[in-house]
Amino acid sequence: MKAPLLLCALLVCGWAMAQDDAPRDLTPLGLLQLDRDQAGKRARLEGLRYRGWRKPLLRTYRHGLDGKLYVKETALIDLLDQEQDSQGAALAPYHSSVIVEGYLRWGGDELGMLLEVDSVVLQADDLTRLRETLSDLAPGDRAERLQLRVKTRARLATAHAGPDREALRKFEAELTAQLEAANLERLGALPANADAWLEAGVAEEDVSVLAQAWAHPDVPAPTKEELARALTGKLKARLYEGTWHTATELKLLLGFRRHVDRKGKLQWMSGLRAEFNEAIRELIALLALSDSSPFGSSLSQVLEKAVKSGDVLRGMSKDHLVRIQHDGRPYLPLSVARIVDPPREDAPEVVWEQWVMPDGLRVYFYNGLVCSKVPRPE
Repeated sequence: MKAPLLLCALLVCGWAMAQDDAPRDLTPLGLLQLDRDQAGKRARLEGLRYRGWRKPLLRTYRHGLDGKLYVKETALIDLLDQEQDSQGAALAPYHSSVIVEGYLRWGGDELGMLLEVDSVVLQADDLTRLRETLSDLAPGDRAERLQLRVKTRARLATAHAGPDREALRKFEAELTAQLEAANLERLGALPANADAWLEAGVAEEDVSVLAQAWAHPDVPAPTKEELARALTGKLKARLYEGTWHTATELKLLLGFRRHVDRKGKLQWMSGLRAEFNEAIRELIALLALSDSSPFGSSLSQVLEKAVKSGDVLRGMSKDHLVRIQHDGRPYLPLSVARIVDPPREDAPEVVWEQWVMPDGLRVYFYNGLVCSKVPRPE
């Protein structure tokens, strides 16, 4: 892997400090779109769900940021080793939201723009921030409430902890109730005013208006059919388990995510496929930043002992893995995915594989050898 080693040399070189240290607020997608001439400037990203710490990488649950946030500052590394932010507050993987700041660094064509993080600060959780946004809205601000519901559903799609999901569902239901009450006030009672609802929904291209009218039990069948045609036509809404959803909402509901693929394009893909892409990008970044192989020093007798004890270690072959006993049976994957990076002038072909194991463990292979494992989040 020559390219990551060259990138490592680039990354450890000194960069000129930005003349203006005021951080530029970025979105994850904004970071991905920056040109190399932005390197050296200070930036900040807010609302990132903390996914864990894998030295030197800060891991978050936002598409495209895998392998993009790294830490060199010793004091911050010591805090993150203890799952603490820059101010000593406790960080909970898959739950805590954080604000990160640092300097933009160019990692070459393979890694693109990176953020050398020097500050990680615990932020209010998703629900608190969503409620604060709602409290700032005027009673009649319907468009902003619709946008807030979209954000809530997006956060719900990536929430892991059961209590977090339940709290977000309740908040979504509260928002929906407010929107439905506002629709009744401005469009009149159903079913008497169903035609007005149909006209408004089509004119405003609003799925929520048409869906609310369609769901009323006393709306006449012909009108309900017109509502359904309007929903599935230009608006491309889909009915799923008795509820109408926009195309984006349905994809999120089914576990799909917008994620940067191996060619750097933002695509819809399954959550499992996105995990696979994240793992590859993270491993490439680790290679570049640490100047090491993906396998550490786990070899030979150590691997055989691990097979007997049931541990999965870097450097294991597929044969090692399937010889592990899990609940009295060979440790066989439930699903396998493969991505092949074609050979280049300076690097041979690389075959990446993801195995999803019976206990939820994700095992990643680099040319047939285990290079990483990620436990299934609870």
